[in-house]
Amino acid sequence: MSKRNARNAAGAVVLATLLSAPARADGTIPFPGPGDRVEAVQRRPWAGRRLALAPLAAGGLDDPFLWRGGVGLRATAWPRSLLGLSLEASLWGQTPSQAARTAQRELRAVLRPGGSFLSLLAQAEIAGGDGKIAFGSRIVPFEIFLRAGAGAAGAGTSGSDGFSPAFAGSLGTRWFISERLGLELALAARSAVTQRVVGGVAADRRDTVVALETAVPLRIGGAP
Repeated sequence: MSKRNARNAAGAVVLATLLSAPARADGTIPFPGPGDRVEAVQRRPWAGRRLALAPLAAGGLDDPFLWRGGVGLRATAWPRSLLGLSLEASLWGQTPSQAARTAQRELRAVLRPGGSFLSLLAQAEIAGGDGKIAFGSRIVPFEIFLRAGAGAAGAGTSGSDGFSPAFAGSLGTRWFISERLGLELALAARSAVTQRVVGGVAADRRDTVVALETAVPLRIGGAP
């Protein structure tokens, strides 16, 4: 194609673009100004200030000798769309696995919970990423969050019969099922004091329980 033909083709494209542009009432065609911008910003689900109550359940994954699990309730307030502050109370229990029962018979040892039955935590979370996924014909938005905090844990079986410092952290995904209902799946780590009695001598030590946590947040207040 010669330079002249190329210039003619470019001019035809520009002319077609101008003719297809919407005209103002006075017949003139608007052109973008220096301050004009085109933005495509997708608003996050549950954006803005809000409060959510979430019943939760968790099951331990990292201990072959104890089946550990807990249930509780978490209240979370979001002063910003990406920042949440929560208070949580949960009750935990444990029972020896078959491997633990075998070890108890052979070693004449007893494992008892201490500090893991009652847990009170204050936590903060950040929702750093979000997206959407298709489930059949439905598009479900989600966000990825990181939560961490501290508090106190205690049980009547601990050596001091009181509370001790507790720490927790979790990484998970929150699915927005509707404007008011969500579903959370997270991998959580929680500290606990476990009392071990061997030969009649009790010893308290702190360990970390890695658990799979599920919660169902119910949104209260805030604009949809």
